[in-house]
Amino acid sequence: YGAVGDGATNDKTAIEAAAAAAALVGGKVVIPHGTYAISSGVYIPSGCDVEMVGLLKYTGTGNVTALTIGETNVNNQRRRLQVNVDRTAEVLWSGETSIGVQIKNPYTCVIDIRLVQYFTTGVKITGDSAGCAYNTVHVGHISGCQTALLLSNRDSGWCNENTFHGGRISNFSSGLNIGADRTGIKITSDDASYVNNNNNTFYRTSIEISGPNTTVAHVPISVVHGTSN
Repeated sequence: YGAVGDGATNDKTAIEAAAAAAALVGGKVVIPHGTYAISSGVYIPSGCDVEMVGLLKYTGTGNVTALTIGETNVNNQRRRLQVNVDRTAEVLWSGETSIGVQIKNPYTCVIDIRLVQYFTTGVKITGDSAGCAYNTVHVGHISGCQTALLLSNRDSGWCNENTFHGGRISNFSSGLNIGADRTGIKITSDDASYVNNNNNTFYRTSIEISGPNTTVAHVPISVVHGTSN
């Protein structure tokens, strides 16, 4: 589909074309070794597996979601989703629309987070008008994000019964964001349409969010809308 993977060519259109073709047949989109530059957000529809061995690197400067998998009101069932997303450099944590990876409505999926780095929100896994449930998530490394891992819902969706294994969350920052609060894991609702997100369990995930500025909040886990997590 024409992706180059040289870290300079904008591969957004090629990746989206490959993903659309894979989704039509319930197949798999494979992003092999290399660095795939994107100047704006990439969308991968539900209905296909994602194998992201290569690195997807956001080269733009705006607050965008670099990678979105899935869509509103559709359960993406029994898929393997591997993500590996970075941006060119650390930027100021500003705006909730700066998201590394957003996965909508995964249901009984296996999710492998290799690396997500340098966004305001690192990984957002959400029930958007449908369910986000019964997923197994291998955390890998989420680094340099104000909120590393966000579990959420909107429009009466839900985020329940997901298990997270291992990995490292490190919210260290250079002087660029030294005065900003930071959170490791946050469970909430975007619109308070469902406030009982429940039974999301973490096994030996290391949360390292201390920093030199003692006047800001360093919150390992925040449960705003949830129970029995």
